[in-house]
Amino acid sequence: MLAEWGSPEGTRTRGLKDKRHLYVFGHRPEHLEGPLRLGGHGELTWDKNSMGAGDLTKPWGPQQEPVTFGVRGKRRAGHAGGDGQLAARFRHGSVLRYQRPNAGSAVQHSNEKPWPMLAEIIESSTVRAERVADSDLVVDPCPSSGSTGVATILTGRRIFLVELTRAHADLCVQRIQTAERIVTLMVAA
Repeated sequence: MLAEWGSPEGTRTRGLKDKRHLYVFGHRPEHLEGPLRLGGHGELTWDKNSMGAGDLTKPWGPQQEPVTFGVRGKRRAGHAGGDGQLAARFRHGSVLRYQRPNAGSAVQHSNEKPWPMLAEIIESSTVRAERVADSDLVVDPCPSSGSTGVATILTGRRIFLVELTRAHADLCVQRIQTAERIVTLMVAA
């Protein structure tokens, strides 16, 4: 789905805009730079602060997940050299240390991401305008539990989610509506 969004065929005037940021969890940059036409890119690491099960025959369990960060480049020129405008407005380290929701706290989805981590990513790669309608749009083509939607609403941006599973889509709507109520209460206070 991401490759179609960023593919060279037919997306020069729609899809992910030029020089916009892209984050893909669970994949390394070398697997994505060609299909997604990334200019500048790098690898982040999500330190989950807890060990996952992984392969139980090995003495080490996974505690981190790779996250590819890239800048979308619609023109082929500059891709080979890794050119791209990497924003440094909110420069951070390459390790995201956020506790993975687990066991009792992972009630929404088995692979739920912590919304504060997603809020940090959103704030470092998008612009918030005075009016939400003028703020940058955050797109998540695989939202699962809707954590990206929650983080987007709470940081004052616009959100577009695409979820194929009806139960997950309903969960996303429910969580986003709750986040919208929280924002309304904060503005009223």
